[in-house]
Amino acid sequence: MQLEGAAFSLRTRQLAAVSRMLNLDRDEDDSRSAWHDPWKVLVYDAFCRDVISPLLKVGDLRKRGVTLHLLLDSDREQIADVPALYFVRPTAANARRIAADCAGALYESFHLNFTPSIPRPLLESLASQTLEGDCVSHISRVVDQYLSFASLTEDLFSLQLPRAYPTLTSPASKDSEIEATVDEVVSGLFSVLVTLGVVPILRYSRRGPAQSVAEGLGRRLHAQLRSHATLFGGGASTGLQRPLLLLVDRAEDLSVMLQHGWSYCALCHDLLGMRLNRLTVNEP
Repeated sequence: MQLEGAAFSLRTRQLAAVSRMLNLDRDEDDSRSAWHDPWKVLVYDAFCRDVISPLLKVGDLRKRGVTLHLLLDSDREQIADVPALYFVRPTAANARRIAADCAGALYESFHLNFTPSIPRPLLESLASQTLEGDCVSHISRVVDQYLSFASLTEDLFSLQLPRAYPTLTSPASKDSEIEATVDEVVSGLFSVLVTLGVVPILRYSRRGPAQSVAEGLGRRLHAQLRSHATLFGGGASTGLQRPLLLLVDRAEDLSVMLQHGWSYCALCHDLLGMRLNRLTVNEP
């Protein structure tokens, strides 16, 4: 998906949000002025790894105090004197693995970041598991992040849902699969809007998946504005100027059929299978 306008520098805003998370919710300028960040271990799942990889290289992570970055499902050794920052999706499997890591005292302390926000029942389940393991004191904080998308350029992002289009358009798809995919699209778009700090005016085609996504996103925005309007930066909901978010089905996007981008990026994407701004070329 693509954004227009200099005000919507999504990549810059997401990079600032990720840097703040890695600096334990301190602004990057504050951490540079007085170096007191502890060295830390970054633990993420595959989805959140793909969120970070287009934004930060290994050297950038080191500058932010990250000495190791490991997948949640991998076999990890105990490093008892180093804090760990977890950046994962709020799933039952991830919660169980975090509770097991905490019970095993793999790290000195645990800073848990979930994207999108962790549901209340799952949070209570995680609390129960840590209570059973007698390791609640190891958890320093639990933070809701809204970073469920990958910023490829300043005005282009991906929700990382490669099976969304066939699921939403295939006659063989079950209702439960369609509803789950719509919820994932809504969650990703909501994360984009929170990162930008805007509450847009929604316009959409009144049929098909676009209508389902728009209606779900509208309900999510209204519920959030009633309960926690400051999530969008305070005055976003009352601003006189609101951006327009146009949602249409891929089948109605005729511009793709009529015009193709004349750039090396588009060429590499078509011929070499570029993913997350990276190419994998196999030598013969």
